Amino acid sequence: MGFFSMMIFMATEIPPNLPEKDPLAIFKEEMAELKKKEEEAERGKQTVHFRDINTEELTDEDRQMWVSVKANIVKKDDFEDYRQNVDLSNNQSRQQFCAFLANKIRMW
Repeated sequence: MGFFSMMIFMATEIPPNLPEKDPLAIFKEEMAELKKKEEEAERGKQTVHFRDINTEELTDEDRQMWVSVKANIVKKDDFEDYRQNVDLSNNQSRQQFCAFLANKIRMW
């Protein structure tokens, strides 16, 4: 292996000691960032959904539905099952997030 090939190989190697981030933690960070962007964009006119969402209360089920909605692969029955589970949770953050997702779906 030549010098430049070795340098490229070393630069692209993934260090073995770096822990992988939990998908749920990544999702919560993404939602917190989305909430922050909407708050900044609206300054005083915060969206109804994100005003009442505590992103730390979102679950892996919420994350999985977000992935499906973003990829535009969510099925109606799956979303209805998700919505029922969210309603049963009695968690306002999750309920508002579900409403946010429903609005995203309707925009398609």
